[in-house]
Amino acid sequence: MASSWRRTVLAVSAAVFATIGLGCRRTPPPRITVASVERCERGIEQAVGLGSAKEMTSLYYRECSQIQAEAPCQQAFIAASKADYDRQLVVAFQGCAPAYCPLFAEQGLEACSPGFQPSDASLWRAWPPLHKAILTRDAGVYGPRIERALLQFLIALKALPPVKAAATTDAAPATDAAPAPADAAARGDAAAAAASRGDAAAAAASGAAPTQKPARKKH
Repeated sequence: MASSWRRTVLAVSAAVFATIGLGCRRTPPPRITVASVERCERGIEQAVGLGSAKEMTSLYYRECSQIQAEAPCQQAFIAASKADYDRQLVVAFQGCAPAYCPLFAEQGLEACSPGFQPSDASLWRAWPPLHKAILTRDAGVYGPRIERALLQFLIALKALPPVKAAATTDAAPATDAAPAPADAAARGDAAAAAASRGDAAAAAASGAAPTQKPARKKH
């Protein structure tokens, strides 16, 4: 099973890639304020300087809570900021889905389907389209600003040394060697792209692919 830090990086990667293009279509009037957007931007600027994934994601959930217009979703983001690291996305989803799914009944979102059960795998697949729908509805002309801030956050999160992130979150044993940052980032990009296309099998394969060891040179 992927460690908590990998799951979060992959989930955030998919969510961020899903938001790309928010400002490329005719946008409705924003339902959030510029002050809320600026607060999120400042929070992300602070988060990128922190030393652990838990600190970064907690600050993100708190300071970006108001880029969602519906109060239950805002409250869920605040609750997620205080939750255990590997529970944050579940907590956010459990508050946001009931608030927004009735508004997106015609979009056929998996996260809004009857009987949907949130889990690591299902949320990685279903949360990005739901969050994109939320931001498309609420952000309006602020969409590109939010997109840039989230990309900045993603880059910083993926730049954390995996061992440091794992030790901060789920104390992965030393024998469970994490991949190098560049390799993890590359596989995260592949998984995010697959997830944004709805290709769950490819996304899972990208996230689970083992790191190849370099071949020994023959003397």
